[in-house]
Amino acid sequence: MVHAYQQFHNSQVHHGELREYVERTAAAVARQVANDLMAAYDLSSTEYSLLKFCMEHGECTATQLAGALPVDASRISRIVNRLVERKLLRRRRPREDRRTVMLTLTEDAKELTSRVMESERIFDVTLTDGISDEEKEVFISVAMKVLANCAAREESRQPS
Repeated sequence: MVHAYQQFHNSQVHHGELREYVERTAAAVARQVANDLMAAYDLSSTEYSLLKFCMEHGECTATQLAGALPVDASRISRIVNRLVERKLLRRRRPREDRRTVMLTLTEDAKELTSRVMESERIFDVTLTDGISDEEKEVFISVAMKVLANCAAREESRQPS
């Protein structure tokens, strides 16, 4: 990977090359997260994202989760069911609205999520080893611009 980076760094950016490196970087990080981080805790990335959202926001609904995570409502339902079965999530129906189901983390889930968050922090440190703060800032700036351009392209395709 270092050789590929140096080759990329020492040449002009050709059409599609930036996209290729973005795709390869995202795929490599996703693979590492799935294989090294999530597998150790028997969680999918989406399950972890759901637990982390609940940890940060407290009690929430499946609708809130579907709005916060890039997952459709039926998949959220399946993930919630699995986490309830594993005793990581608890369902509660408020007296004032029995149609609503509130989801909260169990104590085991809070402990697990905290452990994963710490492992994630350590993972991020090792992932960025040898990268200066300035390089990180440039990377984030470029990534934000690419994401904004993607959002603008998507928005332009939406019917008015």
